[in-house]
Amino acid sequence: MSLKSNVLSLNRTDLYAHALSLFIRSNVHKVLDLSVSQLLHFLIDVADKYTEAPYHTFYHAVDIVTILYYLCHDLNADMYLTDLDKSILMVAALCHDIGHVSSNSLY
Repeated sequence: MSLKSNVLSLNRTDLYAHALSLFIRSNVHKVLDLSVSQLLHFLIDVADKYTEAPYHTFYHAVDIVTILYYLCHDLNADMYLTDLDKSILMVAALCHDIGHVSSNSLY
């Protein structure tokens, strides 16, 4: 995993694969008692809920998941978290902007 990863350069299929691999390497599927297939379907369902608003897209969400993975696994932040904590953070990072209409905070 590298911070030089650019999710914007991925096509949609590769974006799903990238996100799925981060979730699998974090054992989210095991912690939440999901099959890999169920996890993939969840990722696709989440992606479908994102709008095409500038910036607040599924690509942005996967980028945040990538940073979270880096913080937890490469910088060892996970030593302060339980497996359930990490799984919840991964899901929250993925879902944090669902339905965002791209209005600023003052709006």
